[in-house]
Amino acid sequence: YNNYSGSYDTVDALVIGNGNWGMDEDSDIYYYNQCKNVTIDNNVVNAKGHNLIYAISVAAENAFINNNNVTAVSDVHYADAIQIHGPSSGIVIEENDLEIEAPNLAFGLYAYAYMAPIEDVIFCDNNIEATAYAACGMEIVGSNFTISDNIVELTGNYTTGIVGDIDGGKIIGNAIYALGSNNG
Repeated sequence: YNNYSGSYDTVDALVIGNGNWGMDEDSDIYYYNQCKNVTIDNNVVNAKGHNLIYAISVAAENAFINNNNVTAVSDVHYADAIQIHGPSSGIVIEENDLEIEAPNLAFGLYAYAYMAPIEDVIFCDNNIEATAYAACGMEIVGSNFTISDNIVELTGNYTTGIVGDIDGGKIIGNAIYALGSNNG
């Protein structure tokens, strides 16, 4: 851990579906490979490193991510607990405890459809605690998201509970505590 080389070491603790690139032969567009019918349930996932830390990363159709204790810690730059890549659809993320800490950027849930669409995701009843200079509970880009009944506690100079570009969705019943501090 202390004898890393390079300036952007990356730690991936649990990767489902996006370890290999695929190609849509009709459009010549490369995308992450997608898994189907995945369950990630009742795990303890700890990811710790220097620069880029990803605890759980998923590209899937019909995935259930439930009742996990997830910790992502970076001592130099960036950490996120759960990252969803496109193409993904039919994902339920519920009853997880997510703890994220980094000097610069920390994300609880990062779902960004930059390679292919992300749609029909339910993110409910999760606990998120993030501490960083810039801490974000959730960044969501996609369609038909339901974000409900989550508890989000953020500590940092710049804090955002939920930020998104969502086409059709619901954000209801969440408790968001965006606590400013003199971090960094």
